Amino acid sequence: MDENNIITLRLSQDNFSINDTTLCFQIEIKVLENVLLVPKKITKKKYNTIYAWDQLGILAYSKKW
Repeated sequence: MDENNIITLRLSQDNFSINDTTLCFQIEIKVLENVLLVPKKITKKKYNTIYAWDQLGILAYSKKW
């Protein structure tokens, strides 16, 4: 994704979408990777993992089970 592209996020009571792709919680990281199309950083913590798409200002958290 080049810097001229814009990510469109839509939140409602019923759903969440990124660039017209509707997502339902629990969202798999692979699904986010396919929608966001830019590299991510992974930070593993004691109780969760943080995925950061710095270019887009988007964070996702995954609980450790």
